[in-house]
Amino acid sequence: MEGKIHIPEAARLHCCGLDQEHQQIADYINTAAERIQKGEALENRQVLDDMLDLFSRHFRHEEAEMRRVAYPDLPQHSAHHAEIIATLKAARANGRGSGFADRDWIERFFAILIEDVLRADLGFKTFIEEKGLGDCDDMKG
Repeated sequence: MEGKIHIPEAARLHCCGLDQEHQQIADYINTAAERIQKGEALENRQVLDDMLDLFSRHFRHEEAEMRRVAYPDLPQHSAHHAEIIATLKAARANGRGSGFADRDWIERFFAILIEDVLRADLGFKTFIEEKGLGDCDDMKG
């Protein structure tokens, strides 16, 4: 993986801190990639636990915002989130959490983030824009 992950402006939701959470996940992946590139040994279990925590907290918040604005595709979006969490938990449970994180692991986390931000969240972004709900003040019910 070359360079750092940055969430592009075109993918930003401009909604209640969700962009900051996406970037926080990207920053974690960037830092882990830098540490691995420098030859540091990162325990897979710790990296998986950290990613599970970051994604879980973000998904709970995102789904709460979707409920607040009555996003019609919330059930499908929630199922997508559940798949990601199940994949991370299965990796940890199947012993893939043993050993050390490597470039392949970092690229998997990057792919999960990109799938969530650039594909799954696009429908919500469109919904927010069409309803004119682009900031937290507008979303408060």
